[in-house]
Amino acid sequence: MHLRLSNIGAWAAVAVMATVLSLAAWAFARSSTADADPLADLPRVLLWAWERPEDFSFLDPDDAGVVVLAGTISLHGDRVEARPRMQPVVIPARVVAFPVIRIETDRTDRPSLSATQHREVVDAILALVRGRKFRVLQIDFDAVVSERGFYRELLQDLRARLPAGTGLSMTALASWCLGDPWIADLPVDEAVPMLFEMGVDEGEVAEVLRRRGDFTAAVCRHSVGISTKEAFEWLPRGRRIFLFDYQPWSEESFAQAFAEVRKWR
Repeated sequence: MHLRLSNIGAWAAVAVMATVLSLAAWAFARSSTADADPLADLPRVLLWAWERPEDFSFLDPDDAGVVVLAGTISLHGDRVEARPRMQPVVIPARVVAFPVIRIETDRTDRPSLSATQHREVVDAILALVRGRKFRVLQIDFDAVVSERGFYRELLQDLRARLPAGTGLSMTALASWCLGDPWIADLPVDEAVPMLFEMGVDEGEVAEVLRRRGDFTAAVCRHSVGISTKEAFEWLPRGRRIFLFDYQPWSEESFAQAFAEVRKWR
């Protein structure tokens, strides 16, 4: 029994060391490239495909890629509920595509955010993307202040368990990229500022960007997330653009959005 416990402890130590070394290697590579974009090889325009039928047969691979909602994970109390994508999506073979996972928490039955729940969420994410070929994985989680520690540890564990060379992207509230620096050292390759449906905050965000010229957090300086309904001439240029449409994408809606994007990207 003592021998078995010692072996378990040794394996646990090896696993922890592997995680530490993986994160250290990522941190060194990131610091070595300063503000360089780790995902510079991705298309400059990416279309989000959320939970609805989508047909991208019209898409030219030289124009844009697709980010597909692969599943949604909901946290209720001690429970973790994982729902895979239910709606069909058609993507031409040569179009770059990668998955995004949405995480939601129950505001009534608050999640425990325990170590067990942490492990179950990471396992659920990996299960939802298992069997897919992708260059990048994106996580979409509007974590409140009390959930940030949980989110940080989740990203650290996920980073360590992803195949070598796989990029890790996250969406981010605009405030996280400006006056709230908590995401500055998260183990991700990019944080995509979500610059639509900001409500009363839009004017303040626009003013700050006009004054400063860019986001405070360096991890937010590679890309932006916008919708087809809004114009953002005040955004920093030269970014990778994630586009959201409130209706299923069509050749016409994409052509119109792409024409607008080309004016200032």
